[in-house]
Amino acid sequence: MMKGFVKFTPRVMTLACPTCIGQLKDKFCFSNGLYCLIPPREEISLKHTNVTDAELLDEVLFGRCVHEVYKDSDPDELFFFNYMYLVLNTCLATDKQLKASCYER
Repeated sequence: MMKGFVKFTPRVMTLACPTCIGQLKDKFCFSNGLYCLIPPREEISLKHTNVTDAELLDEVLFGRCVHEVYKDSDPDELFFFNYMYLVLNTCLATDKQLKASCYER
């Protein structure tokens, strides 16, 4: 349906901060400060107070990988959008969490 008309690539908003203090890197970052989550984190934290920054960053990176793996074999990108639906409507809305055990199903 969209093939040939739209090129969709999900983006992950991160900031590299290898010189940040350890507490910040432990809470907000992966790979010793190489990938640190930056806003719009606030929108999710207002609705889902039990989702940590590390969980959110982990899921966002996992979703990006899902897109990379399936983008060539799924030209309409339905697999990726179904995955996003699972995350929003099952993991967050129903299970009230953002754990890998939910979104890796």
